[in-house]
This record gives sequence, structure tokens and C-alpha cells, in this order.
Amino acid sequence: MLNLLKADLGRIFSSKGIYITIGLLLSAVLMHTFSSQVGAFDVENSRASGYTMLFHFMLMMDNIYLTLVPIVYFAVSDDFEQGTIKNVLSGNVSRTTYYLSKLVLALSFCFLFYVLQVFGGALLTTALHGFGRELTGEFIWSVAQPVMAQLLVLFAITAIGVFLAFTLRKLFWFSVAFFAFIMLPVTIIGFLWEAGMDVDAFWRFELITQTRNLINIAYMPAYEIFTILGIVLAYLVLSTIGGLKLFQKSEIK
Repeated sequence: MLNLLKADLGRIFSSKGIYITIGLLLSAVLMHTFSSQVGAFDVENSRASGYTMLFHFMLMMDNIYLTLVPIVYFAVSDDFEQGTIKNVLSGNVSRTTYYLSKLVLALSFCFLFYVLQVFGGALLTTALHGFGRELTGEFIWSVAQPVMAQLLVLFAITAIGVFLAFTLRKLFWFSVAFFAFIMLPVTIIGFLWEAGMDVDAFWRFELITQTRNLINIAYMPAYEIFTILGIVLAYLVLSTIGGLKLFQKSEIK
């Protein structure tokens, strides 16, 4: 698997696409950093601090959702588009190893982009205006909890993207399906909620909303935390197992 990951990293970083994606993400981080005057979590301050922007970027996950499509494309779909998957599988590489290497690669980029947005933006604001809080063990734990929970949700979304990439293979259909999975549920449930319908049970299965809600994980009831994280883990595990089973039985043209 390590050889596959090294080869993929060399391929990805030799193309312009990954640098354009990183550049767009960092541009969005810079724009939010310099345009934020008052911290959403510290209204007593007249300007944003590293502390307030840390939580601000945890809320602003739209940039990450948008980058997940090129992340999965760079990791998976490019091999199908270029036809290089045949050459790899014709060697001494099992389909399980191939699938898992692509999943690990996509998850690694997801983690990298999350760190660039959340901690990159906080560090930049800290350099400009200071952090605004003392770095105690209690504070670090209060940050680590939502960070780990959000990453788990993003990993589940990424795993579903990998499943769709292996299933649909073509960039166009994969992109349409992945965007639909990310955006349609929250849109539909939102419309139903506006219409006065009771949709509380549906929100737990909607990953975009839960990514934001888990910022407050320290204040959530234990049963709610276990329910949400259990659903997220189910998405992650089932999409991985399903993708592996389908890929093992599929024909590579």
C-alpha cells in the first residue's frame, strides 16, 4: 500500500489541480480572516482573535465540502479517467489494497485541508491580533473534542465520495452524485422544516448539519453524542464495505 500511496502522491503533486485547489482554499481563509471584525464567540472584543476565528472556521465548513470533490477526484477518479487502473491491477496489487490505498489518500487530504482552514486561519489571526485566550489543558481539550468529531463526519463524507467514485467512475456523474449527496439532504429537510413539518429525526442523519452541531459537543447530552457519532460511523463503515464489495466484483474496462 505504501508504494501505491507514494506513486499517487507523486502523480497528484506533479499536476496543477492540487495547487489550484489549495490556493482557492487558502484564498477563502485569507478573505474570511481579514473580513472578520468581531468574533462570533467573543462579542466583547472589537476585533477577531485567533480564539474566535478558530471556532469561526469550524462553522465555515462550506469550503471543505467544496474541496472534497476534487480531493476524491485526484485520489480515485483520475485513474479511471486515464485508464491507469488496469496497469496497477495487472501487477501484484489486490483490489482490496487498491481501494483502501485510495481511501487513505482521500482521507489524508481531507485532514490536511481541514487543518489548513481551521488552524491555518486561527494562526494567521493570532499573528495579527493575538490569540485572546490562555492555552490551558482544559481549553485544549475543549477544542480537541469538536475537532475530532468534525473530522469523523468529514471522513464519513469522504468515504462516501470514494464509494461513489469507484461506483460511477466517470468524473461528471461522480461530481453530480457527490454534490447531490452533500447538498440535497440539508436543502430538502430545510424546506420541510420551513413548511412546518416535524423533521427532528431526519437531522441526525444529515451530515452537513451535524458537522456544525458537533462544535457544541461538550454541551450535548451523552445519548445525543453517541447517536450522532454512531450514525456517522455507520456511514463510514458501510460505504467502505459496500465500495470494497462492489469493486471486487466489478469489471474494469
